[in-house]
Amino acid sequence: MIGEKEFDKETAKILTETFNALQGKTLTFTNSAGKKRDIKIINVPCFMFAVGYAIAQEDLDIGKACDYLKKKADLAPVSQHNGF
Repeated sequence: MIGEKEFDKETAKILTETFNALQGKTLTFTNSAGKKRDIKIINVPCFMFAVGYAIAQEDLDIGKACDYLKKKADLAPVSQHNGF
C-alpha cells in the first residue's frame, strides 16, 4: 500500500511521468453504488487520490493503476512493467 514503504526509483518515475501526463485532465470514476465522481488532476494530492481510487476500485498495483488512469484519459502507457 502507498505509504507503507519507500517507493523504488522505478515506481517514483512511473508516478512522476503519469502525473505530468495527466495534469489538468479530468477523470470520471464510478463507485460501486453507481455514483459518478469527477477528479481533476490539478496537484499531487488530487493525483494520489486518483491513484488510490484506482487501486481500491480496480484492485491494481501502483504501476497498473497508473496505466489504468492513463487509459481513462486516453493516453498511451508511459512504461512497460511487471507490477510492483
